[in-house]
Amino acid sequence: MDVRYVWIDSLCIIQEGNGGTDWLREALRMAEVYVNAFCNVSADWGTDSQGLFFDRDPREFEIPCLDMTVDVEGERIMESFAPIDGPGGGFWNVQVTHSPLNTRAWVLQERLLSIRNLHFCPQEVLYECCETAACERYPKGLPPPEFVGDAPLPKIFEPSETNQYVKSLAERWGNSRMAAGNTIDLWPDIVTEYTRCHLTYSSDKLVAISGIARFFQRLKNDRYITGLWERSLAADMAWHRVWVNLRVPDSQRNSPTALNGFRRDQAPSFSWASVNYPVVAGNPLSQGILPKVSCFKYRTKAGDPLVPIDQNLFGPLSGPVVEVRVVGSLKQARLRKQADRIYGIPFTDCGDVTLWPVNLDDVTDKAKFERETTVFYYIPWQIDEASDVPSFVAIFFELVDEQMARFRRIGIMRSDQTRLEELYMRTQDGESTLPCDAYDAATGLHTVYVI
Repeated sequence: MDVRYVWIDSLCIIQEGNGGTDWLREALRMAEVYVNAFCNVSADWGTDSQGLFFDRDPREFEIPCLDMTVDVEGERIMESFAPIDGPGGGFWNVQVTHSPLNTRAWVLQERLLSIRNLHFCPQEVLYECCETAACERYPKGLPPPEFVGDAPLPKIFEPSETNQYVKSLAERWGNSRMAAGNTIDLWPDIVTEYTRCHLTYSSDKLVAISGIARFFQRLKNDRYITGLWERSLAADMAWHRVWVNLRVPDSQRNSPTALNGFRRDQAPSFSWASVNYPVVAGNPLSQGILPKVSCFKYRTKAGDPLVPIDQNLFGPLSGPVVEVRVVGSLKQARLRKQADRIYGIPFTDCGDVTLWPVNLDDVTDKAKFERETTVFYYIPWQIDEASDVPSFVAIFFELVDEQMARFRRIGIMRSDQTRLEELYMRTQDGESTLPCDAYDAATGLHTVYVI
């Protein structure tokens, strides 16, 4: 193959020492390494003792074929059919997608950015590239519906109405926009998949996906803001946490420390990267977004001028660097415990008091939420009446700096019940006195900042 060099990250990057300088420099260049690599060799099930290779019976790859005569538009022709292993054909997912290696967050960008991937698995070696996906039992290419596992990004973005990779992924993820050729919308799916993977250090949250982010940034020609995109920032901020992560136990998660609303070495609270749980990313094409948002550089003290963000924020972050100005209808609420780690807002429905749950971003600090006297705030964020299932979304905050009208996101509430929209959109007493940078009496809108 005339390949002269092998690049192994654990050997080519100084992992410890040197003040982390070499690791930080090289980690930010991972996109260049994988995009330009000839082939990425992946030990999907390897261990320190096992390595790449497993004992296998080559007879397993002798796939029997069945010749059948079929009717195609009135013409009878002979076709050869081969069985697909597993119900509905799931051997690619079993061997590759859900392998131990692919539960690691760092590995996702290796797979998606490399133009060729060679997967060494216990049963066989599997292969994917920008032309096809194959394995030892199907050396000429995987039959439908196994056509592709997770196609390399360079192939996904190849403009073609007949791009089978795009169609395969669109069917797998139920992404109708992607099936229509709008592959830029793939970003939320990648974020959702990425947050289900394990990171040893939570401070790597932004860095481990920065290679993919840089790839998208060139295509979208949009500014990247710690996991979100400036043009669709309001919609992107409507991400929500998934209650349970079946792939990574909570015992393997680091709990980040908070400093003035900023999760140290990680991300601002308005970003999904601020939490160490799986999330469902916001939909950039969401309809009915209510507030107006804009990004500014983080101010260190009151009175400092607002300076618009003029660069991409790929990470890592050593401290607060960005704040989002939100112009919306600020309202206050108290949370009440509904069950273990589940809290809600009480509302009266036909004379009965009901708790509608708020999906909190992090519930490790239970005492804070269990004090019913603590006042929290929310902003009605979205009323989508155009979709098949109308939805009402509100994002919840806690006040961290009244002088600078700064808030930290703590959760989100989503509902398809229109009566909640009526309850939580109604004007509250004393709205004009709520903590904010400015209040417009004519529109009832507050100006606040989220960090």
